Amino acid sequence: MVSYNIIAISTAIIKIKEALGNYYSNLDSLNNATVDKMYERKSKPRDSKICDVTGCKKNKKQAVPENPLKEALPEMKYDSEGKNIQLCKDHYKEFKKATKDDREMNKLRKRSRN
Repeated sequence: MVSYNIIAISTAIIKIKEALGNYYSNLDSLNNATVDKMYERKSKPRDSKICDVTGCKKNKKQAVPENPLKEALPEMKYDSEGKNIQLCKDHYKEFKKATKDDREMNKLRKRSRN
């Protein structure tokens, strides 16, 4: 009985090694461009330390999600490809003022639930 288990386990190990060998040989056959494309990130890391608002050259202070920014300040134009918009101190202050009522209402809702 024990020898049968050892044979079954060794057979399974051999099959796994063969499968991995085929997998790695398939990876080797891919050209570098294909592999680079496979591992490319959707949003690239940001190197810029400048505000994303069009025409602003100040240093960024805070990242804000795109949807709340669009709702609060639809007239604001910005250049960004990611989910978050980088804002300088002045533009972040403007965003905070525009969303003040919403934040207060959310606080009141949370308090009323408790």
